[in-house]
Amino acid sequence: MAKNTVVLKVNGNLTIENGYKLTAKGGDCGGPKGMFVYCVGTLINNGEISMTAKGAYAKGDNVYLHKTPDNLFAFVPKNGGNGRRVGIWKCR
Repeated sequence: MAKNTVVLKVNGNLTIENGYKLTAKGGDCGGPKGMFVYCVGTLINNGEISMTAKGAYAKGDNVYLHKTPDNLFAFVPKNGGNGRRVGIWKCR
């Protein structure tokens, strides 16, 4: 079972040109548990960011992104997102 997540931290700007795809490497048993892109500067995506068919065999977990000012957490649900779907969970 996969245990690692790919983290790409860019200390500056990141541009993905048209016709290029940012993804993780998959293998015979799948790939990493997930991919996180953190860009300190500006991210310009003219291409594609995708993890389609790259995930590994692993137990799913919600991936919490940040806490909002009104005490909510934004997250990607453990059953996957569609590239835009982010869940909201109320902090108790």
